[in-house]
Amino acid sequence: WAGPLGGDAVRLSLASPDLLTVWHSRGEPFRGEVERFLRLDVDLATVLEDLRRRDARLGPVLDAHQGLRVLRQDPVECLLSFVCAVVTSIPRISMSLEEVCRVFGRRTALDLQIWPDLETLAEARPEDLRLGCLEFRCRSLSRAAQALRERGGAAYLEGLRHLPYEQASAELVTLPHVGPKVADCVLLFALGFDEAFPLDTHTWRLAERLCGGPGIRRTPRGYREMSRLLRERLGPWAGWAQQYLFYDSLAARRLRPPEDSGFSR
Repeated sequence: WAGPLGGDAVRLSLASPDLLTVWHSRGEPFRGEVERFLRLDVDLATVLEDLRRRDARLGPVLDAHQGLRVLRQDPVECLLSFVCAVVTSIPRISMSLEEVCRVFGRRTALDLQIWPDLETLAEARPEDLRLGCLEFRCRSLSRAAQALRERGGAAYLEGLRHLPYEQASAELVTLPHVGPKVADCVLLFALGFDEAFPLDTHTWRLAERLCGGPGIRRTPRGYREMSRLLRERLGPWAGWAQQYLFYDSLAARRLRPPEDSGFSR
């Protein structure tokens, strides 16, 4: 895998099942940043065992994608990239994020584009963001960046780590264009709230099966109720279950039949 990390390029390769090699464009010791990004401080076996104990139907999905982890992303980049990702397809999301990097970011080693800093996006004019596939999200990205800058940027987001889940979520949704799902994505993928279970069209259907069938409407209030039920059922690692279920649905392009996973259509 090659990608941007900490503002520079990094390449990771698995030399053996027990040896991860790291190349970094600065040529400096980079182990700590890689470990934080990959969340190697989390004992994955413990996480998966806890999830299996809470719902045996998760077993085949967890087994099918061994080694999958929830990453620890940069909070500002995570929030603003998910603002770009609302209500659209994964290919279009990828194109939108690449376009933001191309127009406002900078190029680094390995011919990678780095996500622009908060100040750059906050100062960008909406007409600069109205480019191709990004046009429908241009004002949302600009307004979210400006509001985040006014609250203190990265320091503001980092301060949410110490709040209870409900309070941190309630704080995030006061930002423009940040709803419950984007808030959960930021909480899970950037701020260490492992109980957060982001819900979209795909994961909502899975959540209904986990929690005993349909009946909760897809409204902000319904989202909060479904989130509460999932956290009660799956416990402190609910977000990791979401990661496995979401990846499984993408990889297979369909849910596994009941004899495999218990999550039949």
